[in-house]
Amino acid sequence: MRLAITGVGLMTSVGHDVHTACASIRAGIQRPHEMTHFSVLDTAEQKLVPLMGRPVAGYTEGFVGIGLWLRLARAALQDLRREARLPDSINIDFWNNTALLVVTPELAAGRFDDDEEITAQNLSSLYVDPLLQAMGWPIPHEFRDIISVGHCGAVEAVKRAEGLLRGQVERVIIVCADSLLDAYSLEWLAVGERLKNDENPFGVIPGEAGASFMLESETAATQRGAPISAFISAFSMAKIERSPLAGDPMLGDALARTLGAILAAEELRPFVGICICDINGEPWRSQDWGAARARLGPQLTDSMRWVFPCESLGDTGSASAAVALCFGSEALLRGHADCSSIMITSTSDSGTVGALCLRPA
Repeated sequence: MRLAITGVGLMTSVGHDVHTACASIRAGIQRPHEMTHFSVLDTAEQKLVPLMGRPVAGYTEGFVGIGLWLRLARAALQDLRREARLPDSINIDFWNNTALLVVTPELAAGRFDDDEEITAQNLSSLYVDPLLQAMGWPIPHEFRDIISVGHCGAVEAVKRAEGLLRGQVERVIIVCADSLLDAYSLEWLAVGERLKNDENPFGVIPGEAGASFMLESETAATQRGAPISAFISAFSMAKIERSPLAGDPMLGDALARTLGAILAAEELRPFVGICICDINGEPWRSQDWGAARARLGPQLTDSMRWVFPCESLGDTGSASAAVALCFGSEALLRGHADCSSIMITSTSDSGTVGALCLRPA
């Protein structure tokens, strides 16, 4: 079953809606800002200076933790509502047949060990319920779910959405929001020596974003007359049997399996389209991709084009795969892609690997 993308929404540091954000990413626009609440060493001057990050300036200041996720997620859903022309809450039949999947960062990775608010037990009452209340969407409790697998959370959400669309609901809304700019996340990255600075040129530039998209079956979208921006024609997931953050060598085997499965299923060998991936400056991600390319050999051509949203946005964590999907679907819809397929790949810090294939509508 092909999944129809019938709406997208974004809130990023380079655009507060999907059209502006995607145009800015295509143009390579960056908006770095000093993070005055976190300092790093300037080796040339031998003094502490503010870390450079990619915040949504003028919008997220003063918000932290779940409150910050709520702000980003709400903005992304408001953009989705405008783009997809979603009905008001009085259309009970529409919302009774709608599911919501909320993607969050990985909770067990040590990032939130000192934050008593961010726990699996609190996410529903402190995040999902207030988000739906703010949007005014009466989505049934049984059709709400939380996915906490980090970077490739959007791929896991697509997997779950396909199951829900086989008879349980008519549409699934997926929202992903994350920020690596709060004090807990920055300290976690700093302790792991993962931040990009003068002492570590191969590291993470922290960013933040909210991204959302709506999926329907091709049949349901056509019957409803919904505008379709693109199709998700295939997806695949695998698990790295090593720990990326522990310094284990990256062999590219899981990434090669996920890509190989999609390329075979979609008859895309050799692949000549666009690949949007979450390479963010950390050596282990680049090493994993290099090893995967070697394993796949001629299945990937030199004419394959690359897009790295991190160049504009910094690392947006668990929102990154959804940002890539929104960017890819817009590129196909508006003819910027100039190809018949876009591949999206994402790897979580814990080693879960996901890939999606987008096709034009």
